[in-house]
Parts: sequence; structure tokens; C-alpha cells
Amino acid sequence: MAFVWQSKKLIANLSKAVKRIATGDLNFRLKDAERKDETGDLAFRFNEINEKLVNYNCNFKKLKNRQWLVDLPRHMKEDSEKICITG
Repeated sequence: MAFVWQSKKLIANLSKAVKRIATGDLNFRLKDAERKDETGDLAFRFNEINEKLVNYNCNFKKLKNRQWLVDLPRHMKEDSEKICITG
């Protein structure tokens, strides 16, 4: 009976976590990951996947920023062409 209650609790927590991740909150972790049973294993794996999402997101932002820097001279030229200086 305790396993059923723990499973329901984990599923409810997992559902909340998935909703938070779907809204962009990647800082959420399941607390049951330290357990030494199937519940703990599932929570651990969920946290592991979430950590990978955090890393992918961070790497994507770095690549995006890097591309912006690569394109900076072109952006500067385009911006300077828009400026009309009268004197």
C-alpha cells in the first residue's frame, strides 16, 4: 500500500515538474532522487534529463551569442548605413 501511495506522489510531482519545464523553468528538481528504489531511479533519471536540457540550453545561448559576434561587423555596417548625418 505504501508503494502505491509513493508512486502516486511521484507521478503528481513528476507532472508538476514537467509543467514547470514546459514553461521554461529548468531549475526544478525532483527530491526523491536519493531513494534506493524504482521511485528514486525515476526521479534521478528525470533530474538527469533536466540537467541535460539545462546544458543544451546554455550551449545554444553560447552559440547564438557567438554567431552574433561573428555577424557584428555586418550589423554595424547595416546600422551605419541607416544613420544620416547632416551638418
